[in-house]
Amino acid sequence: MSEFQDQLRAFSTAIEHELETRAIAFPTVLELSLRIRTVANDPDSSVEQIAALIRIEPVVSARVMQMANSVVFNPAGNRVAGVTAAIARIGLSNVRTIAVVVAMGQLAEERRSRVMRERAREVWQHAVDTAAWAYAVAGQRRRALADGALLAGLLTQIGPLYLVARVARYPAVAADLAGFAEIAEFWSAEVTHSILEKLELPAEIVDAVDAAAGDPTDAPWPPESLVDAVALARLVAQPEIAFDARDRQARSARLERLRAHAADPSLDELLATAAPRRDEILAVLHS
Repeated sequence: MSEFQDQLRAFSTAIEHELETRAIAFPTVLELSLRIRTVANDPDSSVEQIAALIRIEPVVSARVMQMANSVVFNPAGNRVAGVTAAIARIGLSNVRTIAVVVAMGQLAEERRSRVMRERAREVWQHAVDTAAWAYAVAGQRRRALADGALLAGLLTQIGPLYLVARVARYPAVAADLAGFAEIAEFWSAEVTHSILEKLELPAEIVDAVDAAAGDPTDAPWPPESLVDAVALARLVAQPEIAFDARDRQARSARLERLRAHAADPSLDELLATAAPRRDEILAVLHS
């Protein structure tokens, strides 16, 4: 048996074990999202208690402040000076989103081979762009959907990014993109779902992430639901992250079918209208 086959079997066995034992290993900052939910569900808790949790993670604290004072959440230019006020402005859903942003960014920056480092960067950039488009598209139809769409869009790539990070321990697999593509395709959905369960996310977020790989041409137009907005965002987000040409071709074909199918507004018209808001939230996520 070749070194590649040995490591491929070991990698598959490790992922299977982590799923069976619910031992998915993730940056500790991701646990902050779960702790925020736990405190928020306590009827006796306060915003100040949540702020105290966030202050434990300086990077998250700084990002929450940046979001609260961004043009998206502060169009009037009235800056907040503290974490508590920042939370009140952006809401708990977006605080959890920031914790996920930081955790996924940490995963993308982990040391690994040059090839996998580039793949991790692509996956991360695609996740952020999906989140930004989902936020902008959902907000066009129903403002109340935008925050959930932001988080769901980001999480569409949590499984692939986790697998890219984990494969660094198996250099023979990491060096073979075609081989890694097969195992990523096999495990991504299950890993993603396991992480979503661990985070105890609302059912509508989980449903949107699970359905994001669907074909938007089968959905109402223009997008009305969280699921529809996230599916469209994933389709148009850049850069492409498919590991082989077949996936890229399928994605291009779906995009062209949607372009031919969509009317009043056309796909290009809808995206042009959403683009300014997408750019604004993208700047926040990359800050």
